[in-house]
Amino acid sequence: MPRIHSIDVLKLIIAAGVVWAHATLLTLQGGAVAYVLGQGLVRTVVPTFAVLSGFLFHSTFHHGRARGWLIRLGLFYLIWTALYLPVWWPQDPTLSAVVQELVFGPIHLWYMAALMLALVTLRVVLLLAGDDRRGRWWLMVLGLVFLLCGTALQAVGFFHEAGVSLHAWRNGMFFEFPFVVIGYLVADRIRRRGTDWLPSARQAWSILGVLALLRLGEAGLSLHLFGLSIFAPPEFPFLSAAFSLMVLLVALRTNVPSLPVNIAFLSMMIYFLHFIVLLGAIRFGVTSVWALMALGMGLPMLAGGALLALGQWLRGRVSGAWHRRLYGSAGLRDGDDPAPETGEMAPRRG
Repeated sequence: MPRIHSIDVLKLIIAAGVVWAHATLLTLQGGAVAYVLGQGLVRTVVPTFAVLSGFLFHSTFHHGRARGWLIRLGLFYLIWTALYLPVWWPQDPTLSAVVQELVFGPIHLWYMAALMLALVTLRVVLLLAGDDRRGRWWLMVLGLVFLLCGTALQAVGFFHEAGVSLHAWRNGMFFEFPFVVIGYLVADRIRRRGTDWLPSARQAWSILGVLALLRLGEAGLSLHLFGLSIFAPPEFPFLSAAFSLMVLLVALRTNVPSLPVNIAFLSMMIYFLHFIVLLGAIRFGVTSVWALMALGMGLPMLAGGALLALGQWLRGRVSGAWHRRLYGSAGLRDGDDPAPETGEMAPRRG
């Protein structure tokens, strides 16, 4: 099926937001403007990517590929945790400390650990439900419950002196699962009813603009009430969910032509490699956020471009099965993407 190129562009924007956030946090730079932009807009990149993940997982599940896809995701996670081992290995490497790092995910790899749990939970709920209609209702109820529970735990962690561990709310159930559900349900509705129910491009952009202003206002209020800090109170959950949902709908209503490179693959490389690039650059005395941004995005994109070129060279020189295991569709300009097939019933579930 054809790729949705606007989603690929969105992935690149999200990756840039992650790099900016980490460059700012690692150097402790930024004033009031950076705080408002960071808490108001950049803070949305992880929930939005969870929405995209749920949206794309829909086709994977309904075509019976979910189990194998989740196993590969788990192996991929273990490989990257091994590569980042010198960065996250605990100073007191007790068994419980190492297991906790692996379960909840070290450094920026926590997102992969949370995503695996969220998608496994989604798959289990759908399989236990037995039919699509019951599965949708279960997902909506559970998504709402976990969204509110996660917000409550985050509020306790911020406002209560005793506090709670970051892992108590920033995990696959309370942070990722509700947004994964949003993306999955959008894809499922498109599969059942097509795209006529979607708002027009003008409407979608207008609504997103209003939601962006509300989020910036929320961040400004947080700055006024609690001051400039790397810590922030919990987001208003329904505004956060509506914003990430609207970003997806805007992407679906925005036509983007096919690009000469696979920017989805380059975005993935940025996400995985940027953190080590930032740490190395800071160690060599680079402190400018914009210089760190350029390095954090540029070097992983160069590495990704080299891998794509290698993938093109390997095509025809290794078996198709080995090429797919190594690259998936990354070596192709218009490779298959797990996006929903509008208006068609999927042949299998799994």
